[in-house]
Amino acid sequence: MTGAQPHASSGKTLKGKPAPKLNLEALARSVGVQKVQVVDTWQRKEVGRAIRSALAYAGPAVVIARGPCQRLPEMRMSERGALPYFVDESLCTKCDACFKV
Repeated sequence: MTGAQPHASSGKTLKGKPAPKLNLEALARSVGVQKVQVVDTWQRKEVGRAIRSALAYAGPAVVIARGPCQRLPEMRMSERGALPYFVDESLCTKCDACFKV
């Protein structure tokens, strides 16, 4: 899940009504996943480390990000037709730094 949609651990149904919260950590462990990491979405370096660690792990791994998607404000701006950022071509040195955002 990306975090931009309702999910089983939110405590709400798709229609927004109250529902039991699912413990994703416990669920992952219950099906045999040994590498389960929980990270705060605001800690970008920690998120990056957790993802790299999960990808390098030999078995199944789960990364649970707690918090809003950090791209949500940008996505909402683009839905309204506003550009969240742009490249001033007169200042561009073609260093590709903008692709690393």
